[in-house]
Amino acid sequence: SRSVPMESFNWPSEPTLLLFGSESVGLSDEILDLCNHVVAISMPGSVRSFNVGCASAICFYDYSFKLGKK
Repeated sequence: SRSVPMESFNWPSEPTLLLFGSESVGLSDEILDLCNHVVAISMPGSVRSFNVGCASAICFYDYSFKLGKK
């Protein structure tokens, strides 16, 4: 996988489109091939997915927190 852990990812300062896939399937390979970056939320334990509502909240928080520091 070409994904980068979110905790080490530096969000671009230019306008950014965030895409979220479904919990079971994710995004299609065709969509992933069009992406400049693929970011993963690191999760300890045996569960390896969040529902899209939780995932988007975590990503939007990280995005706004990191960009707000610049």
